[in-house]
Amino acid sequence: MIDARAAVGDGKGGFSIEPVVVQAPGPDEVLLELRASGVCHTDWDSLFWGRRVVLGHEGAGVVLEVGEGVTSVKAGHEWPYWQVHLRDTLRFFSALLPAG
Repeated sequence: MIDARAAVGDGKGGFSIEPVVVQAPGPDEVLLELRASGVCHTDWDSLFWGRRVVLGHEGAGVVLEVGEGVTSVKAGHEWPYWQVHLRDTLRFFSALLPAG
């Protein structure tokens, strides 16, 4: 587990920077150390979805760990991502697109 901070939309139009705990990656998941992230119009829209969401779903980082079944990247690879989701606990997911 890793202690981190995230911009979390409250689903009612607001957001805050909150402490979060990031779990180890599960099957087909990748854990990134986030180096850069953008916030776009989709993030703005998501503030009003009626549920908590992590803002900043486009960015890049360095792979820390990979879950079972991930073969396209390894720890240490620089890697772009395009999705972030908030579950019962905070977990970061992304499509398996290796950096060029």
